Amino acid sequence: MRKFRAVLLVTAAAAILGACEGQVQTRLDNSIGLATYQNLGLIERKPIGVGLVVDEEVRAAAVDVKTHNINFRMAVGEALVSRLMYALVLQFDRVQLLEQPTLPADGSLDTLMVVTLKDLDATVNISPKWNTVATESSGWIEVEAILKDSGGQIVWVGTSRAEAEASQESIMVAGAQDAGVAMNRAIETTVARLVNQMAISSSLREFVSRRGA
Repeated sequence: MRKFRAVLLVTAAAAILGACEGQVQTRLDNSIGLATYQNLGLIERKPIGVGLVVDEEVRAAAVDVKTHNINFRMAVGEALVSRLMYALVLQFDRVQLLEQPTLPADGSLDTLMVVTLKDLDATVNISPKWNTVATESSGWIEVEAILKDSGGQIVWVGTSRAEAEASQESIMVAGAQDAGVAMNRAIETTVARLVNQMAISSSLREFVSRRGA
């Protein structure tokens, strides 16, 4: 009986992994979470316009993690830009995603925020059990944001790095969502820390004050 159960376990494990063979698009959250709201504190929109500049390399940034016979692909750039845009909308009167680091001629924006990706990586490990799959993941990301005025002078610089680990367990499936849990947390923390740096920046407060004078 024990031998029969062991054979069933191996068969089930093989079926679980075999069903997920190939490339799997890992779902990442595009909205901000509680951590960002906590770092925002009092949400009081500043009366200036900000253009967010993220080049195509960052927008398309992705990380591929292969474990067993599954390749998990995480579209990190899209999630990062979406979360950052939403966080900026909560802080400033006018926000626009720009293709090039050039302010619009109509004067609707006062500053440019240029975001670059400094570091990005992730790991995923899948352990099949009797009728579940345990997924352990880690993710780390580092970004830099530079805010410049219309004359090209630097108003604020922020660098944020975050690392996260996660352990999930799903019934009979190696979930794409489970594989991205740690990376989701790392992106959320990175955005939250950038937001916090902006909130406490004296140089940014002085710039906003001068623009409103």
